[in-house]
Amino acid sequence: FFFFVTMSDITEEEKSELNEAWGLYDKSGSGSMPAKNFGYVMRYMGQNPSDVQVMDLCQKYGSGGTMTKNGFMEFMTSKTKDVSSETGIIEAFQVFDKDGKGFISAAELRNVLTNLGDRLSDDQVHQMMSEALASDEGNLDYKEFVHTMMNR
Repeated sequence: FFFFVTMSDITEEEKSELNEAWGLYDKSGSGSMPAKNFGYVMRYMGQNPSDVQVMDLCQKYGSGGTMTKNGFMEFMTSKTKDVSSETGIIEAFQVFDKDGKGFISAAELRNVLTNLGDRLSDDQVHQMMSEALASDEGNLDYKEFVHTMMNR
């Protein structure tokens, strides 16, 4: 759908983008950075994790309160292993569901679909979003959205 699968499956251009994002905040070239800087990298990559999520990722893929470049690359290339299934795509959307209520903002969805992985055109995103059900607050029920898109 829109996330990388394994390091061997991504293009040289995608590897270059990951290296560029990392390099912006690893000023010393040490191959590791504090969690705060890793949060900046994630935001540069179009994601908006909470500080708690950043620390959790550092614990899982890095070393305590720091993220290593190898851990970053592993995380970015394997965070959703099966994105061809409805469940896999829903798990990918959960990264952006900050309060865990099953909704993401329409603006966040547009950002994800046009800036990450297999980028979609504005027309493609507009068509997808016009078919999706949004709440009164302009938030999207991503489970319903994924179900709708998978059963077209």
